[in-house]
Amino acid sequence: MNRAGVEQGATWTWRMLLIGLLLAGTLLRWASSGPMSREMLHHDEAYKAIDALNLLRDFRLTPFLPGNFGHESGWVYLLMPFLVTLGGGIFAVRFVAAVNGMLTLAATHRLTRELFGPRVGVWSVGALSVLYWHLHTSQLALRANLYLSVGTLTAGVLLTAYRKQRLRLWALGGALLGLLAYTYFASVVWGIWLGLSLVGVFLLDRRRRRGVVLALLIGSVLALPMANYARLYPDLVVSRSMSVSASSVSQVAANGRAWLQALFERGDPNAFFNLPGRPILGPFTGLLGALGLLGVIAWRRWHLPGLLLLGWALAALVPSLFSDHAPHFMRGIGLTVPLAAILGVGAEVLRGTAASFSTRPRPSGLAWALAAALPLALLGGAGIRAYRDFHHRWLRHPEALTATEVDVNRAVNTIRMETPPDTHVYFSPFYSAHALIIFRASDLAPRPVAAFNSH
Repeated sequence: MNRAGVEQGATWTWRMLLIGLLLAGTLLRWASSGPMSREMLHHDEAYKAIDALNLLRDFRLTPFLPGNFGHESGWVYLLMPFLVTLGGGIFAVRFVAAVNGMLTLAATHRLTRELFGPRVGVWSVGALSVLYWHLHTSQLALRANLYLSVGTLTAGVLLTAYRKQRLRLWALGGALLGLLAYTYFASVVWGIWLGLSLVGVFLLDRRRRRGVVLALLIGSVLALPMANYARLYPDLVVSRSMSVSASSVSQVAANGRAWLQALFERGDPNAFFNLPGRPILGPFTGLLGALGLLGVIAWRRWHLPGLLLLGWALAALVPSLFSDHAPHFMRGIGLTVPLAAILGVGAEVLRGTAASFSTRPRPSGLAWALAAALPLALLGGAGIRAYRDFHHRWLRHPEALTATEVDVNRAVNTIRMETPPDTHVYFSPFYSAHALIIFRASDLAPRPVAAFNSH
């Protein structure tokens, strides 16, 4: 076979591997769609859905919604078309979260491909697919996940614009950068890091100045409504972040130690964000992570991408480092993609090292398959552990059942199926303003629904 045929066959093989890893990530996330879309919904998830339903009834454009401690409006607007087309129940909310998780996997491929090349891009998708942290949080209908998908796509598009020097890509990257302001308060630090990176490109590379100016201009214009809202109502916009901010330098240092321990010892204890205490990495992902760090340090061509990745990782951690309850897996969610990139580098280092033992100048198909089997085996082991921990442990964990108010959701489902439509329904001991009851009331219509606190 000639060289062109060999390269074409290798490209086809990598594309098939990418599709397979994307499908594996999809299956891991959709396997829980049954119980989670029927009887599991957290207060914060319900509140955002209620905001979306209210905007559907009285549509307006606003960058920020003051209810429930205040939150950016991007996630709420994303929910709206799905609530209309799929009905105003839990399934629609969960569907949006799952789709956003799949988009994050795709955006991760673009970003890591630009940083480390196509092979690492494929492996990084596999790493993020089986990383328990992302498997878990991508199931949750929270706005932090929109920050992760939009932030990852923004970085990937801007890197592509830098490489190809096309104004339309610079414009798209700038638009995504501006939209990042409407996702989650932790995105501010990541947006600043991207903005400073663009300023650095402007100062050091004359050929790309026009594209950088275009990106910064479009991003600034799109972020202007949020900036103006923050100027007019600073207390509303910063109240949540100020209420959870770290109180001293010693607490920030303790938060740093907590994040280091979260890698292998004890992760987030919050049962809604994590299987309580589960560390971020296990034996399989830990080995890939160690190989990835060695690869970034040893290979000169990966030094600059590694520095960019380090900057993103630090920017992603800042919101949790300077707030309480570290390691907080939602405030630090931006770390998942840089971590997946390092794991992807480790997988490629392992594959390349195994392939180099071939006695031929070019590894045969069998040698390639055997070499690729090693990182695939590690990713497979990590995927099995993640599946077990989420689908068999977290879904049955008492704290998780309490956090997602399974008792109320089951009651709603039972009443809907077993009572006539003229039945009056009362929930106790709850207030009538309870977010979950307000949201699930539509599932009980036309039954009148009320609540009272018997205490």
